[in-house]
Amino acid sequence: MAADQTLVQGAREASAYYGGVVDKARNELFDNLNNQVQNAAAKKQAAAAEQQAEQEKLQKQATSEAEALEQQALAEKKALEEQWEKETTSEANDILVADGSLSGENYGTVHDNVNGKLKNDYVNGSPKERALAMNELQKRTQEVNSMKDYSQENAALWVNANQAGQPFNPDGYSLALQDEAFANEKKMLGGHCSKNSFNIKDDVNEAGEVVGSRYGLRGNYNEETDEYEFMGVDEAITTSDKFRFDQSSQAELLALQNTMVDIADEGDHTSTFDVASARNKVKSIINASDKKLSLMYDEMIEGRSFKGDLMGSGMLSEVTYEQLGLSPEQALEIEKAAGEENPDGIIGSDALTAEDQKLILSKFLTSNDMKEEREDMVVTYYTDIMRQGWQRKNDEIKQKYYNANPGAKVAETGNQTQPNQTYNT
Repeated sequence: MAADQTLVQGAREASAYYGGVVDKARNELFDNLNNQVQNAAAKKQAAAAEQQAEQEKLQKQATSEAEALEQQALAEKKALEEQWEKETTSEANDILVADGSLSGENYGTVHDNVNGKLKNDYVNGSPKERALAMNELQKRTQEVNSMKDYSQENAALWVNANQAGQPFNPDGYSLALQDEAFANEKKMLGGHCSKNSFNIKDDVNEAGEVVGSRYGLRGNYNEETDEYEFMGVDEAITTSDKFRFDQSSQAELLALQNTMVDIADEGDHTSTFDVASARNKVKSIINASDKKLSLMYDEMIEGRSFKGDLMGSGMLSEVTYEQLGLSPEQALEIEKAAGEENPDGIIGSDALTAEDQKLILSKFLTSNDMKEEREDMVVTYYTDIMRQGWQRKNDEIKQKYYNANPGAKVAETGNQTQPNQTYNT
């Protein structure tokens, strides 16, 4: 028992001794671990704070860069808008210059079209879209400038347009434009003088895609759609040219007339007029003309016109309705329309009324079916004018010859060779 107590006591002492040491070591260990944990946490927090600060710095930097880029984009957009304004209003491309050559209505139509999708493609589009927009703008500029030039010329021709019974004005539209057969063309050309004459339509490719706009003028009015058909400026110019006075052909015909007079002056009392040669020269002039209506309707030489001389010749007054192949039924309707008191449909001796003569002459001058006959008659007409000029000069030469040689006239009379007219001696 004593031994056991000793052992127990010793164990207790040892336990007490070692327990304190161990507890102290354990506490130091725990304290050290706690410090390390706290340090690690502090470092982690510090790292997180540093990372957050870095992120905030980067974000702030990105925001600044984005703002800078946005400012740059706005500056570039503003520059593009200024460039667009310059392109559309400069002297080189005066598509939108309010210089008086465009009415307010036409100006507004063009302005809205140019500053719509086309401007948006230029200002906000890619470099390729911007280049395409600029090409499209140049195309539209050329079209508008052509329309300005045409509109001014058409207005001048319209103001000076010739009217029946009025002194002829070579600076105006031909008298042909007053013919009822060309009422449609007259209405169109007159409409091109209006304030809202411009007409814009989509330019569509073969795939049916809209690739731009086409600028033109109002064409025929379509009653079904209640809209005007599109007429390109080239078509408008062609229509206008068709009704202009043919100054070029007039100059050539007058020159040829003077040539015929000179030829007569170089001849003698026995000279004869070379019809074939004169006709070929006249035919060459007529065939080269792109204004044949003017050659028929307008005063070309000595205040005379083909239509006026044809109407005044009395040729149509000798034509009867029967000769035109009209049936009695048709004749009856004509007589009723003319207001005859006792229409009978008997037309054998009925001469054409003055109004019907004009109508028939108009058909002759405008019908495509009569083109060959009409142009042949025009050539004959001007050839005869050349002959008349030659004849007047030849008559002067003959008169001088007969005055100097009285016996020659008697001899020629005896031989039944009569001069073309009676001469005073």
